[in-house]
Amino acid sequence: MKTLNEEVKKIKHLFNYKNGNIITEENITFYHGGLPTDATLSDIDVFRLSSRQQKRGKDYAGFYMSPDINPNSFALQYHKSNEGSGLHKITLPIDSKVYEYPYSMERIPQTELIDLFKKGYDYISGKNLFGNPEYILLNKNIVELELVSNDMDDDEMLEG
Repeated sequence: MKTLNEEVKKIKHLFNYKNGNIITEENITFYHGGLPTDATLSDIDVFRLSSRQQKRGKDYAGFYMSPDINPNSFALQYHKSNEGSGLHKITLPIDSKVYEYPYSMERIPQTELIDLFKKGYDYISGKNLFGNPEYILLNKNIVELELVSNDMDDDEMLEG
């Protein structure tokens, strides 16, 4: 397994940003913190109800992804705040179908996610409450999942 620092250096050489997405010639890359280190694609339930964002009578869901792994990345911060979790890289094909979400992506009903998936979308692109790019995976059948780090003290690895 590569160190997180090696992954960051590789990314800096390979990517450019297009509408907030990390784009290479062949794929789009996102990051997710919080899955167990031994997670596989079969462990991901993209329509699982969120345990943290529920309000009475609502069914918020989503597998949220970050576009980067800099020190302020919400994927990195989530990984660091959940002991035993890994930081995973999620790679989608460049021709993945994206839905541009017009509102804050903090709370999207499960039914809306399922509807967008049925319409053929692979992921959702939008902004969180702070105006930062945020993404939600819809089609896990087209992605590659790779553990990038299982180190809870990743700040040292990001330097350089």
